[in-house]
Amino acid sequence: MPRPLSRRQALALGAGGAVIAAVGGGAIVSASLDKTDLARAVLVRLVGPFRMTPADFTAFVDAFDATPGFPAGLKGDVLTLAQTLMHGRDVASLLPGQASAWFETFERDLLTRFVMSTDLVRGRATPDDDVHYLGLSPACSSPFARFES
Repeated sequence: MPRPLSRRQALALGAGGAVIAAVGGGAIVSASLDKTDLARAVLVRLVGPFRMTPADFTAFVDAFDATPGFPAGLKGDVLTLAQTLMHGRDVASLLPGQASAWFETFERDLLTRFVMSTDLVRGRATPDDDVHYLGLSPACSSPFARFES
């Protein structure tokens, strides 16, 4: 006849099950997250809702991802999940010291490149029109440029 479990054994078994469930859940969530999810969550928080074709947004994120600084792997998954679950609140305020400063820099860089490489603030008839990706380095992206001689 099997012995009943002691309290310690039951707690250890429960803790082991919780760890396995957390790792499995993390793997499932990680597999479903994409780098575009983090970029979209940050940009919606910073500029508000916008419409952009999936192809244009993916092209923007891919070009931005080619530059150094885009979070990848577990770091990217954790930040994406946190930004998504926070529903528009600032994730950087929850991060410790250097991580908070790094994430704020990442957000500023993402926002700057998004504004400079799309027609978000220029060239759209109404705010409800789709935002179009123009490229990370258009011919001249300076709004103060003068071309008269």
